[in-house]
Amino acid sequence: MLPKVTIYILNYNYGRFISKAIESCVSQSFKQIEIIIIDDGSTDDSKKIINLYTQKYPSLICRFNNNQGLIKSCNTALKIARGKYILRLDADDWLDRNAIEIMYNKMEKNKNVELLFPDYYEVDKDDNVLHTIRRHDFIKAKLLDVPAHGACTLFRKKTLLVNGGYDENFNCQDGVEIWLRFYKKFKVMNLNLPLFYYRRHGENLTVNKKKILDNRNRILSKHNNKKFNALAYIPIRGKKYDKFSQDLTKLGNKNLIDWTIDSLSKVKTISHILISSPDENILKYVKKLKNKKIIPIKRTLELSTQGVIIEDSMIDTLKRLKKIKFDYVVMSKLNNPFRNNKHIENALNLINIFELDRVFGVYVENKIYFRHDGNTLKPLRYYDTSRILSSGSKKINVRIESEEIYKDCGSFIIYDKKHLYSKKKNKLKIGHENLDYLSAYQIDNHFDWLIADKIAKDYKVFENL
Repeated sequence: MLPKVTIYILNYNYGRFISKAIESCVSQSFKQIEIIIIDDGSTDDSKKIINLYTQKYPSLICRFNNNQGLIKSCNTALKIARGKYILRLDADDWLDRNAIEIMYNKMEKNKNVELLFPDYYEVDKDDNVLHTIRRHDFIKAKLLDVPAHGACTLFRKKTLLVNGGYDENFNCQDGVEIWLRFYKKFKVMNLNLPLFYYRRHGENLTVNKKKILDNRNRILSKHNNKKFNALAYIPIRGKKYDKFSQDLTKLGNKNLIDWTIDSLSKVKTISHILISSPDENILKYVKKLKNKKIIPIKRTLELSTQGVIIEDSMIDTLKRLKKIKFDYVVMSKLNNPFRNNKHIENALNLINIFELDRVFGVYVENKIYFRHDGNTLKPLRYYDTSRILSSGSKKINVRIESEEIYKDCGSFIIYDKKHLYSKKKNKLKIGHENLDYLSAYQIDNHFDWLIADKIAKDYKVFENL
């Protein structure tokens, strides 16, 4: 009899965790399963542990590969899997005992669903539960820009195969790539029940932020089929009109203004960089840079005072450039000197893929937030309340995706030209690009400047942290 569900475990040097993963599979309440273990060239004691389990459970299928990588390993499992459904489990995570039974029954009852993913627990290296992660209500959600987990998502195997399996041009972020292929074409479903344990530790692939950003950047570029042209807009008041201005001050080995210009210049879809300032010294400086993308624009004093909304000065500038065709505007200030240009590229792709009106560069905040209600400081979200109430106890904090707080760190805002002049601001569809810490770093005062100068002088070290 063929199995109903195939679980495949991917392992690379997770010998200290893999027993937990295997045990969670062999002890599933649902018995019509097939378990495949793919070890991708581990150099620790993984092979010894896996062999002990194959002796104990002869039905286990094992493949020992020579470090072919995550995505190729996924396709290897997909080719040999015999189940109607297939689910990946990373060797440092584990499943709830009833996970497969619950997910299988849900898929069987919903014949039009091709991809099912549950909520989950975040745990530390010692198996302690840190949080319960509650995903959006995907029945009500209209903006599906937060993908399912790459692991512990149940697929109909036939659909996954027919749609090309896993794209081996990438070596991580498979969840994002599959999601972008599936969410418009097929019905996807979230199961609002935590059914697996996701381990956070120092050796997670998710810790490798540079690798993740590079792959995410290429994935979003692949899935954005629309050709477009963007302008960048940099508003600068200058020293003459702002005595605290540091625009032409050295930060590391180049002036503050150059960090932002260099970042924006690397974005191929940005055709022109509009530098708007009332200060002649700024305009003279950028003219000398001989950057073909730069257009210096003299801003009026009326649009350069502290109380003027930046959008108003930007719109005034754009109306004066009637001959330049564009689809989007990237508004960027100078006080985020270390932004990675790939975040801007991602945001431009996101605004296309999800048909958004605006995209903000943001940083996810996991601190406790309050508001004063006149009587006390009141937590803003359930997660904040949960953390306060659980102080000194073993209560599990619940993080609800719909209550997540994102901080606009001033790095950039991308505007769709079609809605730039819209007065119906409350009806805008707004997306986000999560920034790494360095890209989100903002200079707001002298203390921030001193730290930024240290970063700038040893930028390569900080970039790889």
